Amino acid sequence: HRRSGERPVKGEQLLLLGCLTLPLCGGLAVAAGGRRRRDRRQVAERVAQLGLRGGMAGVRVAGRELPGGLPDWLRVTLLRADYVPDGGAIALAVGLALLLGGVLGWQVNWIAGTALALLLLAVGPVALRVLAARRIAMMVSAMPFFIDSVRQMLISGVSLQQALGRITAGAEPGVRRYLQPMVRRMQNGAAVGDSLVWLADRLDLAEMHMFAAAVQANLRYGGRLSTVLGNLANTLRDRERVTRELRSATAETRVSALLIGALPVIAFVLMSMMNPRYAAFF
Repeated sequence: HRRSGERPVKGEQLLLLGCLTLPLCGGLAVAAGGRRRRDRRQVAERVAQLGLRGGMAGVRVAGRELPGGLPDWLRVTLLRADYVPDGGAIALAVGLALLLGGVLGWQVNWIAGTALALLLLAVGPVALRVLAARRIAMMVSAMPFFIDSVRQMLISGVSLQQALGRITAGAEPGVRRYLQPMVRRMQNGAAVGDSLVWLADRLDLAEMHMFAAAVQANLRYGGRLSTVLGNLANTLRDRERVTRELRSATAETRVSALLIGALPVIAFVLMSMMNPRYAAFF
């Protein structure tokens, strides 16, 4: 290396590249067995539908079973996003991110490689949070109209359970995906109030908590539920209006804070790529 003038390859770089290659190989192996696991899951679901044994345990989201032992924030995010990523895809993405970070660390320096690996690993959780926020925002914006529809059906003489079922069947896909599990519970014999409370706890949504509390109080103490729901719909509309005004008033400040917060990280990564010695000194 000294005679040719090339940069010598350090032993720790080879070890780092080898360690980063292992997760990629593991991700490929997990992804290869994903189809077999999906086939087994489909067979188990078919057997459960035929009544040959009890239903599958665990919470199901978008046709997949939610793993147990998840943190509360991650569980609520997955339920709000109505999406559970495949384990093989996660392992493959993690391995690929580590491999790309290792390659960049080999060619430039370990600082730029680590920054790239962390950036790629953060894409998945951020995308999941964005998806959950968009879908739950659609649900929140539709809640006043949903409650008004329930109130109008109650005035026409339809029971609460029938009203919830009919409105869910004709609702938009963004709202129906959250209401269908509650309707299925009611169709299987669960009480209307308990089903609403279950949905509110599932999504951890303030608007749904308010709706469930209003129904529970009416079922326990009596009164005209249509009047209560009318007041609740007006309250939710006022709350949404105030939220929009607040977001528009603070939009410039939030964008400025985001840019100022990200500027040091971006500048450090660029400096590491353009002048590694200068960045390594600091």
